[in-house]
Amino acid sequence: MTVQKTESESRLDRVEKVLAAVAEDIRLLMEERRKEAAAAAKRSKEVDKQLAEAGRIAAQTNKTVGNYTNGEGMMLEDECLAALRKVKSIGGIAIDEFFAGVRIANGQAECEYDIVGLNPAATVVVEVKRALRPEGVRDFAERRLPQFKRVLKKYSRGKKIVGVMMFKRALTRKEVPADEEEPIALALRAGLILLQLTAKNEIKQITKPPAKGER
Repeated sequence: MTVQKTESESRLDRVEKVLAAVAEDIRLLMEERRKEAAAAAKRSKEVDKQLAEAGRIAAQTNKTVGNYTNGEGMMLEDECLAALRKVKSIGGIAIDEFFAGVRIANGQAECEYDIVGLNPAATVVVEVKRALRPEGVRDFAERRLPQFKRVLKKYSRGKKIVGVMMFKRALTRKEVPADEEEPIALALRAGLILLQLTAKNEIKQITKPPAKGER
């Protein structure tokens, strides 16, 4: 014998079915959200991994480029040092001994100078540049050389301190901004001795700015 449900029981069944359907929808929604969160976490982890790898490659590249640049600079300094030791003089000043990579400190700052030449009467400070640029000339003439003179003053015992810039090539008028002075003229006006290292690793002293036809 079939027992018919009362109207209240029927409504309760319908409510339970609706609630069950809602609960299932919520479960499916939560499962979908969980999957999305897991996928996002995976993507984030992968992105972090890619960023870390990119950072590693960038650091290695910077190190490689820096090492290459430093190595190239040291090679040029060695070439200049060998050429100077061969002629044993700078601008008519006889040099007894040359030293490379000389560090000096004044208690607050420390600077390294590419080459320093000594004789009983003079100290010659040589700044080596692959390309002679106005900003490099100013930095040496206005900051680095005066600092050397300040630190060495009490030890030099009246010895003359001479500034020298040695280079492979100098920027031409076309390579220098219109409001800048050509580096050779600027250096000579600052009282520096200019020595150019030729392709044959020989020294050519510059005593005046080159004429237009010589540039």
